[in-house]
Amino acid sequence: MEQINKFSDLTITQEGTDSVISAIGKKLAILKNTQVTSLNPGNILIGTDDIPDIPSIIDTKDNIFTIGGSLSAKTNLKVKLTSIDASFVNEVGFFIVKDDKGRIVDPDTGNSLTAADGDAYLKLALKQSQILLSGISNPPNGFKSNEISRIVEGIKGGDRIVFYMVQNGTTDGILANQIPSSKILLGSSFGSDAFLQLKVDNLGNGKFNFAWEDQIGGGDKDFNDMVFSLELSNESAPFGSTLQGKNSSELLDLTKASANIKADFSVSREADFNNEVYFYKVDSTDGLVGGLNPNSANQADYLQAAINNVLKDASTGQAVKFAANNQEIQTGSAVIAPGSILAPMIIVNGSLNELTDSNPNNNPTVYFPFLGVNRDRVDHIRLLGNNAWGFEDLAGGGDGDFNDVIVKMNLSIVK
Repeated sequence: MEQINKFSDLTITQEGTDSVISAIGKKLAILKNTQVTSLNPGNILIGTDDIPDIPSIIDTKDNIFTIGGSLSAKTNLKVKLTSIDASFVNEVGFFIVKDDKGRIVDPDTGNSLTAADGDAYLKLALKQSQILLSGISNPPNGFKSNEISRIVEGIKGGDRIVFYMVQNGTTDGILANQIPSSKILLGSSFGSDAFLQLKVDNLGNGKFNFAWEDQIGGGDKDFNDMVFSLELSNESAPFGSTLQGKNSSELLDLTKASANIKADFSVSREADFNNEVYFYKVDSTDGLVGGLNPNSANQADYLQAAINNVLKDASTGQAVKFAANNQEIQTGSAVIAPGSILAPMIIVNGSLNELTDSNPNNNPTVYFPFLGVNRDRVDHIRLLGNNAWGFEDLAGGGDGDFNDVIVKMNLSIVK
């Protein structure tokens, strides 16, 4: 017979003004005139035993997910992509709100904004967001979207989470004013009668299935454009991924390593161009290299600084190149020295050798994750999941499929 052993075994939903507590497919209690968001393991009893103060995730009727537990309780959020059936390459993330109306606070002014504030609210929400993943709608041979996942650490008790989708774009593109905020689809309507773009199935035991409709206002309402599972987890984020999801989200963080790191990688490609991807050392999460700011530096100067700091194999001293033949998979490994933050860059239809030879007339175009230094100011690099990146090689965003090069990496400490 199934038993209830912990707080996360419970499902708590809002029904009108009441909170309903269920488990094992049965309603256990109805708390009259009680909001779900007021509940946590510290103030619910089953029988005579206090339920342990461990985090849980609670879904309200309007797709605002509250993390149960005390403010000191921390957990990790695990998301796994299940399926994609979309013509767009969409990005999904989340942000934290203060209440059921979606209120957020501008840290610079102290002013509170709600969804009724339109573009100002959306931009502020995305500045405070955590990017989760993107879905490749036309994957190259050998790349499986349903193998992509993300673990985000440090989710706190009391957090109220709202999910969002950027239709055929990225959070970076919104914040750089390269794409309009009308491309942002919110997972919650905050109590309004607006169409809910996100369909949530509560699977019980703190697990959910999220299905997105990526057409504004409903489209065909099939809710299969991007589907993923979500749960709380004690599983740690993969090594190197702790900075991913924040602005800028595409970084590798090796600062906490005290020994050399082995990087096992795979490279997939669906492109006419012969592209090369490299990583380079940056001084900060803003992309500074030797004092050069990518948002204000001369592009040639920044490119040279990046080349001077290209990641090299600690064993061979050679630059670590990520490239593959079209519709083929290239695998390899490298040994990386610890202590650095690394950012990716793509050399379009050319090579690092062409950038470093004595002929200035054969230099190919290079794109970085920092939009201010790209010639077209467009986002060409996406975070697909933990330690997974998708690249778009055409100027101006091209066809926006981000499958021209896909790099996946698994890092481990060399013993």
